[in-house]
Order: sequence, then structure tokens, then C-alpha cells
Amino acid sequence: MSLLNSQKENSYKTRQIITIIFLLLTFIKPLLGVIGIILMWLWMKWKVWIKIIITLPYLVIFVFAPLLVINYLFFMKPVQIKGSTMLPNYKAGEYYISIVLNKNSEIKRGDVVIFTPPTNSNIDYIKRVIALPYEKIVIREGNVYVNGELVNENKYLQMNTFTRVFPGGMVREGEEIVIPDNSYFVMGDNRKGSVDSRDFGPISRDLIKSKVVFCYFNCK
Repeated sequence: MSLLNSQKENSYKTRQIITIIFLLLTFIKPLLGVIGIILMWLWMKWKVWIKIIITLPYLVIFVFAPLLVINYLFFMKPVQIKGSTMLPNYKAGEYYISIVLNKNSEIKRGDVVIFTPPTNSNIDYIKRVIALPYEKIVIREGNVYVNGELVNENKYLQMNTFTRVFPGGMVREGEEIVIPDNSYFVMGDNRKGSVDSRDFGPISRDLIKSKVVFCYFNCK
């Protein structure tokens, strides 16, 4: 009987050594550490809380980190605000989460979007959607009209904000334009200091990358 117990004890010690070796090999080959985690849960008689503590770093490395990468690549992207184009609502140095858009994603008037401007493919702009496909927009005496109605922009613009047109831009004072199919008219909240659809015209839906949803860091 004692011989049998001794064999069992030796067998357990052997398995314990093998498990610890695999766990230590994490620092050389992380995947070997995963094998060690599996062996630990199968073989070791350690207390559960000890096993959990040892397992947590592996969950972070092999489960949560890949999920974060996938989420970043396909679903959400962080956005750092630069410049003053969206003042007073979006300030330089703030960080926002934006939702990556696909061809079926809805874009509404008032949405703040990230897109590649048609004039420069090397940078991204942040602007607010003002007019949708097939709508008619006109800027007259500092006011914005869509389909003949004054756009209520009190939620995001300061009182008495004057929206001007720029010399040489795509939009002229009092001249109505129709937004093409699959295109959007966008402007910055800082109407005096924003390069937007008043300059380069409506942007194609294909240029819009994501929609800004909330601030997560350095929110002012």
C-alpha cells in the first residue's frame, strides 16, 4: 500500500515539474505556457484561487488582447481631435471612440463623421453631416437651408453663428445645390475655421470611415 502511495506521489511530483516547466517556458514561447495552464488545471491540486491568478495573464494575452485588436480593426477606432475645426464641441487633445461604418450603416443629419477628404487622401477630417443624398442645400445670409427649410443647429452651434461661403469654393452665396446620390454635405462646427463641403463639395459615402460616438479621455 505504501509502495502504491509512493508511486502516486512520485507521479504527481513528475506532473508538477512538467507543468511548472511549461509555465516557465512562457517567457520563451508563450504558446507553451498555454499548455502549462491546461496541464495545471488537469493535474495540479493547487487551490483554485492560485490557478485563477496564474491563468489571468494568459487570458489577457491570448483572449482579451486579440479581441481588442479585432475590435479596433473592424468595429471601433479611437480618434484624437486635432486643430480647431470642430470648436466649441470637439477640442484639440480630446480622444473619442468612433464606430467603423459599413455600406449598410445609417448616416443621419447631425452625425459627426471621420472621412478622407477628396482633396487629400493622406489625412482624415472630422465634420458634421448637414445634408443627405438628394437633398437641396443653400447658404444664404449666414444661414443654412435644406429643402427650403432653415436647419436648426442650436444643439451644436453657438447663438448667431454665421455660416459663410468661401471665395473660389464649391458653394456660392444663395446658390442651391443638390446632393448627389450616395453623397453627403459636411461642415465643421467652427464655421469660420473649417475646410469642408463649402470648399470641396459633397463627399462620397465611400470616403466616410466612421462615426464619432463618445469621448473617453481628456474630455474637456
